[in-house]
Amino acid sequence: MRLLKNLSYRFHIMVPLVFLCHFSLLCTAQDNTTKLPNNPISKQIKFPAEDDHEFDEGSAIQSFQLNPNKQKALRDLGLIWGFLKYYHPQVTAGNFNWDYALFRILPKVIAIPNQQQRDKVLTAWIKTLGTFEINDTTVLEKRMIKQMPDLAWIDRSGFSSALQQELIKISKAKRNDYSYYIGQVKNIGNPLIKHENPYPNMDPTDVGYRILSLYRYWNIIAYYFPYKNLIGKDWKEVLDEFIPKIVSAYDAQSYTLTILELIGNIHDTHANIWGKNEVLNKLRGTQYAACYIDFIEGKAIVTGYHDKKKGLESGLVIGDVVTLINGKSIDEIISAQLKYRPASNYSTQLRDIANDLLRSNDSTIQLSYQHGTETRSTSIPTFPTGTIDVYGKYLNKDTCFRMLTPDIAYLNNGSLKRAYLPQLTKEISQAKGLIIDCRNYPSDFPFRELCSYLLPQSTPFNSITLADFAKPGLFYSIGQLKIGAANRDYYNGKIIILVNENTQSAAEYSAMAYSAHPRAKVMGSTTAAADGDVSRFYLPGQLFTMFSGIGIYYPNGDEAQRSGIKIDIPVSPTIKSIRAEKDELLDHAIQYLLQAD
Repeated sequence: MRLLKNLSYRFHIMVPLVFLCHFSLLCTAQDNTTKLPNNPISKQIKFPAEDDHEFDEGSAIQSFQLNPNKQKALRDLGLIWGFLKYYHPQVTAGNFNWDYALFRILPKVIAIPNQQQRDKVLTAWIKTLGTFEINDTTVLEKRMIKQMPDLAWIDRSGFSSALQQELIKISKAKRNDYSYYIGQVKNIGNPLIKHENPYPNMDPTDVGYRILSLYRYWNIIAYYFPYKNLIGKDWKEVLDEFIPKIVSAYDAQSYTLTILELIGNIHDTHANIWGKNEVLNKLRGTQYAACYIDFIEGKAIVTGYHDKKKGLESGLVIGDVVTLINGKSIDEIISAQLKYRPASNYSTQLRDIANDLLRSNDSTIQLSYQHGTETRSTSIPTFPTGTIDVYGKYLNKDTCFRMLTPDIAYLNNGSLKRAYLPQLTKEISQAKGLIIDCRNYPSDFPFRELCSYLLPQSTPFNSITLADFAKPGLFYSIGQLKIGAANRDYYNGKIIILVNENTQSAAEYSAMAYSAHPRAKVMGSTTAAADGDVSRFYLPGQLFTMFSGIGIYYPNGDEAQRSGIKIDIPVSPTIKSIRAEKDELLDHAIQYLLQAD
């Protein structure tokens, strides 16, 4: 069991918006270069797994029709294959190309007509992997354990006693610190997914590679996702559900959408198909209207322009309510899109759906909308990304500091820099109230230095769980983290922390830290609810994805994943405030701070 060497350094990856994927220094640590563990002289070594090239040109598995026997065979194999990948010492040592091991055993397994014969084949296969030592010792105190591995399926899948005994023995095997397929990110602790071939030239008609994709994703989540308990259903049910879907996903589009739907089942805003995926880009549209939409009070409202001149020329103005897009109602579009919009909660799904409502592969989009009391229809033009700034919406344009009134200071957490703090804290100290705007993503992660000024003493602000790499599927608590230090000159005014659906990951982590102040209140609406340094990897077809790899909780253990940052004062923008082009949250914050204690 390895602990974090330096908890004061945290590198978050933000992927809150469909257009942006902001990578931190963590990315530079996550390569596939293999180094000898605990060796001061780092050098590359070659593993037997890397000499296996039998299926480089395809899995050689022929398409087949599912029946109940094959469905059960594929479920059992998916469970066993993934378990062996992370538990069997000969596999974790890199002695096998485990993808290609799947392609060898899978045709045999699905060809067997009954479970009795299948179990014999699986038991014999497992025994060919080699011997190992047993080390059935428990090193963690019960109070530290957040989640135990879910291995109950070994006893409950109807396996033969011989197969069960073999699997149970492997669960008690002595595993080395090094594992070929999984590691731990230095100084942070989230899983480092290694040696997962992206197979960029994969033929989507190859059913073997599609099944591999399902098995790879399902097992990584089963053993290394800290929030598996929040998925909302038994993760094994998801494996059952997606076997027929992945088997019948015969082309690139159906394969990509099936994987996207699978990813959505973990309800993590960090998890998606990221990067410039050609299939998704074509489906969603390569051209954009000059204006954009957000969901306000449950309606699709024009809230701004990618290009103001072109947007005004389209006839749409801020505050217009879009009701139909190319003949489809907004509710119809939402209903069709939800399963393909992975996110921690509904608010964030709507955020991401809104980003793409006015995309198209055509030169125009047909709209019906409400302008005041009038119902209008129009055709608006679309533009390629090179001619309008579709990313500008997400860029932080606000100054990091200003005095809103003589007594109220404002900090924009997105543009705030550490270097500014010595001067800014002098000015903030004169204010009776402080607003910290976290409706953005921090560019410089200044929360620790700012909290050293704001807080009167060292204060717990969260607690953390990590994966136990010696016992895959187990997550343990490393206790509370604290922020701040003894400080007689701390900021004693009232603090309002502004949040909304764009508050994600490091922004949520920062909001947690600021809310440790004794006079702080969080104001706003549901956040993106995805905190914890991300672990990233590829699926076959070069589908790039990631997930929250560390469990982040409040000091008392309360969840933030899926539910978001705790809101003390709920405030959401209204259509009226959008039409008046006012920042309703900021106005409420000012009014709150102006109130007498």
